[in-house]
Amino acid sequence: MEKEGLRRSLDLLEESSIKIQTFLKDRKINHYYDVWHMVKGLSKKVEKISREKDCSLVKKLHKSITNHLYWSASSSDSGPEKVAKWTSIMNHIQDIHTHSDPAFPLCQHEQRVSKDHSKWFHPGSTALNRLHRVLTNKRVLSDVEKLSPHYQTSTVESFHKVILHFAPKNVVFPFIGMLCRYVFSLRT
Repeated sequence: MEKEGLRRSLDLLEESSIKIQTFLKDRKINHYYDVWHMVKGLSKKVEKISREKDCSLVKKLHKSITNHLYWSASSSDSGPEKVAKWTSIMNHIQDIHTHSDPAFPLCQHEQRVSKDHSKWFHPGSTALNRLHRVLTNKRVLSDVEKLSPHYQTSTVESFHKVILHFAPKNVVFPFIGMLCRYVFSLRT
């Protein structure tokens, strides 16, 4: 998309009779993935697991899992650190707060002793095994490493959802109709 945007911008400048003598760019481009889109995909899989037999605890931790993904991305300085923090959730949901990965060896929250063992996953349980398969598969870990530590598109996505409510894509409106619907959506 960036390449296409650049091409169109250069074409526009050329059509406007603006001559470009030099074009300078970074040799390396940092490419990040949006956390919101990843959360959206993982949430569907976690939701599906929570409906399975003996997996009701997954439903209770669904929000915590998605929050953990945002935190892993925003609080890390490198890809391996993001992955280490993300995979620590598998220990954390078992009430284990030390980890074998040196990039993130210990949970940062205050250590508390839990007396209620029913709110934690038990090693070898069906729910834990299914969750482990989804949250730590090779593709997920590869994507976690590339998550954006800074900017997310969730606010833009929410804005577009409001716009689509008032002006759905499958209905054709004249320009003035679209303008009115757009302005009305901003006021609500």
